[in-house]
Amino acid sequence: MMRSFVWGLVLTALVAGWAPAQTAAAVVDGTVKDGAGLALAGAIVTLETVGGAEQRTTTTDQAGAFHFGDVAAGS
Repeated sequence: MMRSFVWGLVLTALVAGWAPAQTAAAVVDGTVKDGAGLALAGAIVTLETVGGAEQRTTTTDQAGAFHFGDVAAGS
């Protein structure tokens, strides 16, 4: 009984380690600048899916930089 339990755990660990990830995630970073090339602090940046089903918003920092983490793969 114990032997089959151990083999079951080993098999489960092997299969779990082999299985590809179910979701892909990335980050989107950037900088907002005006026409003169100067950074825009406090600009509102919106990231949305095609069709607008999902939407996330952030505000640029003092250097005009923004960051969206854990962005799902897609359009």
